Amino acid sequence: MSLPWGPAAPRADWMPAVVILEPDYSRGVYAFDRFVRVEQWQKTTPFWQFVHETWTNVIVLNARLKSDPRLRDDPDFVAFVDGTGEREDFEMHPVEGTSVVLAVRRALLQFASVQPNR
Repeated sequence: MSLPWGPAAPRADWMPAVVILEPDYSRGVYAFDRFVRVEQWQKTTPFWQFVHETWTNVIVLNARLKSDPRLRDDPDFVAFVDGTGEREDFEMHPVEGTSVVLAVRRALLQFASVQPNR
């Protein structure tokens, strides 16, 4: 797959799938040639149970996701977002020039490669 700024990084079959929880469709297409989108309306269990059951390893923390009642009313999600609770191995990466933060599992980051703009 090729994008305006260059090819999307190919993912070998043995690499973990990118499983992205986000309220909008879909930022994953801009970064990965293979990904699974998890929508917030699918959440019917506590936050961490939902994350584990769906194998989510990227969470797009934007205003829409944070204001969704399924998440904003979940104390574990609120603590995850504000940093007062469990984050497991998620690292927070603010997206420059926006209010969006990408929460990405460290286990997935080991496969990341940064390529300069072309």
